[in-house]
Amino acid sequence: MTRRYRHPIRVHLKNDQPYRFTWRDTTYRVRAILAVWHLRDRWWSSASLDSSTSHALATAGPAPRQCEQQESDRLYYRLDCSPDLHCEIYHDRASGLWILDRIYD
Repeated sequence: MTRRYRHPIRVHLKNDQPYRFTWRDTTYRVRAILAVWHLRDRWWSSASLDSSTSHALATAGPAPRQCEQQESDRLYYRLDCSPDLHCEIYHDRASGLWILDRIYD
């Protein structure tokens, strides 16, 4: 079971990977990085589209409301931390923020 928080956190890096972070006035030390993955969605909204693709998207009609989100480029980490916390955090490269996404029971 997990619970989503999506709270901003302060992360300290060592060798470009998190080794500790602070959330709710508690500092957690990373014991192990269990998994790492990259999520990039809404890539089609990027300014790097060629003109024929962007023209096709522009003439396709109005976008549904749920698609009116910003592009995200996130690097996720599933962590085992001390004191006793199993969680997922991510770095949102678009905003520069680190986010505590979910905690495992």
